[in-house]
Amino acid sequence: MAKKPKNRKYNLKTIFLKLSLLVVFVVIVILGYLKVLEYRNIRDQVSMVSIRELIITSVENLKQPAVLDPKTGDAYFPPEKLYLPYSQNQIPLTYSETDDGSGGLEFNISNKYVIGALKSKLYSAQNLEKMFEQVPELQACLRGVRVTYEKLPDETDYNLNSSHILNNGKTVYLYSEKVCTGLNETADLLKNIQSY
Repeated sequence: MAKKPKNRKYNLKTIFLKLSLLVVFVVIVILGYLKVLEYRNIRDQVSMVSIRELIITSVENLKQPAVLDPKTGDAYFPPEKLYLPYSQNQIPLTYSETDDGSGGLEFNISNKYVIGALKSKLYSAQNLEKMFEQVPELQACLRGVRVTYEKLPDETDYNLNSSHILNNGKTVYLYSEKVCTGLNETADLLKNIQSY
């Protein structure tokens, strides 16, 4: 004798229970995935903090502040025996003297405000890629306006801002890097630089 197929009756309670369990499972999976993304974001932010602080610490220790004369307000750069007469739009300047790679010394002047603005861009970066996109401009502006007594070839990465003859008879050339556009005001201010 052949068996009769069983007619299954679906109970609404059974269907509702199965759908409820499925929905709960999907919600748990989605919430777990969102938590994983949140923890990854926190991990990335923590790793950014240490890298960013290393970059900023190195930036802060590379330059010396210009020596200000308290009576006149003139800014002095002792290694090169240069000074910048006081003006109404005086800005805090820093300088450094570094090896230029060919055995000579390179003298650079930068602006603390510009460097501060670029450091704040590092703080506002949302991930490592965005942060590292800011580093080349920070490095270029940190090097600042290059002060030299010889004209550079035209095919360099520098723009000639100005040149003039100093009190001691030497011609000074002021160059800024093409990557750093924030030092235009500083370069204009340095047109008044003189020797002492």
